Amino acid sequence: MKILITGGAGFLGTHLVKYWGSKGHQISVLNTKSKRSTEFASGFNSDVDVTWGSVEDYNTVKNSVKGKDLIVHLAAKVNVDQSVVSPKDYFATNLDGTINILEAARNFGVKVLYESSREVYGDMPVSPVSEETELKPKSPYALSKASADRICYGYHTSYGVEVMILRSCNVYGANQRAGKLGAFIPRLVEQALGGGELTIYGSGNQKREYIHVSDLVRAHDLLINKGEFLGEAINVGTNHYHSVKEIAEKISNRLSAQILNVQSRQGEIPGFVLDSNRIQSIGFMPRVDFWKGLDDYIDYCISIGKEFK
Repeated sequence: MKILITGGAGFLGTHLVKYWGSKGHQISVLNTKSKRSTEFASGFNSDVDVTWGSVEDYNTVKNSVKGKDLIVHLAAKVNVDQSVVSPKDYFATNLDGTINILEAARNFGVKVLYESSREVYGDMPVSPVSEETELKPKSPYALSKASADRICYGYHTSYGVEVMILRSCNVYGANQRAGKLGAFIPRLVEQALGGGELTIYGSGNQKREYIHVSDLVRAHDLLINKGEFLGEAINVGTNHYHSVKEIAEKISNRLSAQILNVQSRQGEIPGFVLDSNRIQSIGFMPRVDFWKGLDDYIDYCISIGKEFK
């Protein structure tokens, strides 16, 4: 299969490139160029075709999509805090970029697997949350993802574009760095390795459901091979959550760092568990225990040392 992965030189993308490449698929990547993405792309096999460019540019998207069997659309801006400061940037990439992907898919008859987000649900009083739950995004980031999510559905119903919409819980694992994105687990590990305090927003009672990147890769693979749920959203989670405080304490104990509670941030949601019955109905079950996976991730961060930042 000829697969285009937008954002393929990012955290999740690098794992998909490696996994599907090992299965004999012909992989192409469309990614914006940065120090980090260049570093990750340098580790790809020579048969992976990399195009440096943005999904915001339709001509670049069109040229990348032509001749492909499947687009896995990961490319997005993902930082909640930055989205509050610069919402237009988030809509340009996450919404307009997705429309470009869908237009190219419609014109060339290519199937799409769109990476949505748990953030589209907002703050849910009841857990677990099913795919039929009304979307109530609370931040510009979440709104951009929810809008793109529903436009994917619209392209399926209006034009027959074969699209699946994957809504994953939080993901963690090797190749995830803190950097400007500020993802929770890598941020805490970076703070600890740098000798600083582990900052957590608010009380720390917020619930977070995490899935290991290797399990999320298997979920993607299952969906593209089964070909079910076209035009539908699919939650991917573990059915378990942990509090922010518990996670911080684990990292604190492992790396001998202190915890500092700071003021809650705008757009922060208390948390919930996804109802993953839909994907479980086709045989998916996560394999990696969270605490074991977290230990492995800390080991990974220690092993790469200063390169982690």
